[in-house]
Amino acid sequence: MVRHKLKESGFSLIEMVIVIVVLGIVAAVAIQSSSVSVDSVRRTNTERKMDALANAIVGNPALMQDGVRSDFGYVGDVGAFPTSLSALYTNPGLSTWNGPYIHPPFTQDTISYRTDDWGKAFTYGGGLTITSPGGSGPQIVKKIAESVGDYLLNRVTGTIKDKIDSLPGTIYKDSIEIKVDVPSGASGLITKTYKPDAAGAFAVDSIPAGQRYFRFIYKPAADTVRRYWTVLPRHQNNPALDVRLPDIFGTSSTTAATLVVRPTGSGSTISLLPWGSLSNWQDVDETTPDDGSTYVWSLIGGFNNDTYATQDHGAATGTIDSVIITIRVIKAGLSSGRTAHTLLVTHGSTYSGADISLDAVSSFTTYSTRYTVNPSTGAAWTWAEIDAMEVGVGLKAWCECTQVYATIYYRY
Repeated sequence: MVRHKLKESGFSLIEMVIVIVVLGIVAAVAIQSSSVSVDSVRRTNTERKMDALANAIVGNPALMQDGVRSDFGYVGDVGAFPTSLSALYTNPGLSTWNGPYIHPPFTQDTISYRTDDWGKAFTYGGGLTITSPGGSGPQIVKKIAESVGDYLLNRVTGTIKDKIDSLPGTIYKDSIEIKVDVPSGASGLITKTYKPDAAGAFAVDSIPAGQRYFRFIYKPAADTVRRYWTVLPRHQNNPALDVRLPDIFGTSSTTAATLVVRPTGSGSTISLLPWGSLSNWQDVDETTPDDGSTYVWSLIGGFNNDTYATQDHGAATGTIDSVIITIRVIKAGLSSGRTAHTLLVTHGSTYSGADISLDAVSSFTTYSTRYTVNPSTGAAWTWAEIDAMEVGVGLKAWCECTQVYATIYYRY
């Protein structure tokens, strides 16, 4: 009987071991890959949470209203950084707190916004950074700002004028107050008071970023201009806060008026040449300028000056705020260095305004000089001084002047 050995099917022990090892490696790689993927997602979610917390503290700069940033978070309302993250959701007892500034997915959830995606608590103690311990990788740090002063110590500057653009000067600067309400942490809302300088310029310091309430008060007239002003952090593009008061400096009267006085005769100096009339003052006295029809003019050389007597003030009464001397001039000829300035004669002295280059002036143009006080006395103008003053023009090189007059701003 012949026996045949059948070939056995299946895996050998060595083959089985190899398969098991390979499967183990694959499983280990898969588990590690899955762990890395989960850790990456948790890290991304944690970073988003930290971004939301930072926006809750200092506001979201992307939120705008009418082209101006509108969100400044906890700091904008309170005027201080929170001492803990819980203050973003629960009022710690501050009068200016207007939260909650963070919004968990469920109203009853008052914990998850303070923990990272691994369930570990964020570290924050009122400073400039929020820290997560992280997972298997390094800790995560969110920087809120470069410095506390970026959000709490900002500066607003501007200029105050009255309704006719007069500056307060040394006489009226102390009659103006600038008040601004600012939050000050546990102290609540406080009011800071400032004053402008003689040129009307002011600077308000140590203002927290946010929308601030300003009042500009002219005390003699009890006039107040109110402004809500957005103060940006880190002095970013904080525009000048320029204000025009509804009154005129020097009077608390409610009725404003102007009086124009024009030349009525020759003054103490006549050295320009007439064109159109025999008398120089008649070439510049018109109410409506006739430009090239009548004018006074100068040839090449230094300044030649004309001053003219003016009409009396008539029945005008009240407190004079300022006097403006106006000239209407143009270059002529081809010479260079063509220049003009206003002239005022009072108490026997002559005062010239700033020199005006006319080399590029190709048509008749009006220029003015304002005197908020009499330059001779340093005091407010009187009506007697208005009646006695002379006004005029100085021209250098080849120029023409077609009109000269004075405008008196007053209240009664």
